[in-house]
Amino acid sequence: YIAALNGSLEALLILIENGATIDEPNANGSTPLMAAAQNNHVGCMRALLENGADVRAKDKDGDTALRIAASAGRLEALQTLIENGSPIDEGNDNGCTPLIGAAFFNHVDCLNALLFNGADIHAKDNDGDTALSNAALKGSLEALIVLIEKGSKVNEADNNGSTPL
Repeated sequence: YIAALNGSLEALLILIENGATIDEPNANGSTPLMAAAQNNHVGCMRALLENGADVRAKDKDGDTALRIAASAGRLEALQTLIENGSPIDEGNDNGCTPLIGAAFFNHVDCLNALLFNGADIHAKDNDGDTALSNAALKGSLEALIVLIEKGSKVNEADNNGSTPL
């Protein structure tokens, strides 16, 4: 885990060669792949994926490596995960999808990549909030513009009847 977190590819490869468990989580359930994605250590990610790392693994909050990468604005990591079959609309325990995370934190490059790869622009979290309503809540102007231009529903109400407007 520490080798992936720090981007120490050489150390990671030695550990893998010596039988390290690829998906061994830390106390929070975060796997080495998640740690590498969080920090955009794509070389480490590729080594882990080539050796069987699970792109569908979830931490204790239900976050996948893709949702972590999207929320952190790690475009190269995000693209690597998508190329390796990471579920694009998989939400965490709160129903927050990678697209919602990217919109909330105004990571427009990740937002565009997710939309290009088929992310559901109308997906809702457990509170009924969409990527657009999360972007509006956070004041993520660039994300708001992209989502509106791509067809997000500006009058879509959440579970409390509130809309992004």
